[in-house]
Amino acid sequence: YLIPFPLDCPTTFNVNGTRLVLPIYESHKAELCQRVVEDLKPELLLFLRRLATITVVDEAARTVRRIEKDSQCQTVVLKSSVIHESEESQKCDTWILEKSLVPLPSPIPG
Repeated sequence: YLIPFPLDCPTTFNVNGTRLVLPIYESHKAELCQRVVEDLKPELLLFLRRLATITVVDEAARTVRRIEKDSQCQTVVLKSSVIHESEESQKCDTWILEKSLVPLPSPIPG
């Protein structure tokens, strides 16, 4: 379980928003968190309307992973990047969102 407590804002954090710092000291927990972070898909931001950016900094592995959402009307651009030491890889996908009601079939009795 996690017990949140307030921290002073780091001098390098100059953006409004929420910052979660998860210091992980046990190796098996670090491996689990690393797998969860690697499994984060940019499409997750399509369903989280108020979340625009996810940035994961792994100081031990010297890796920064960033997923960003840029919404304009019905078009959403998802950008993802991974920086490991001095190498960077980027990917950009464009999505068109259709916002309309979808009729659902009636439940089958029984």
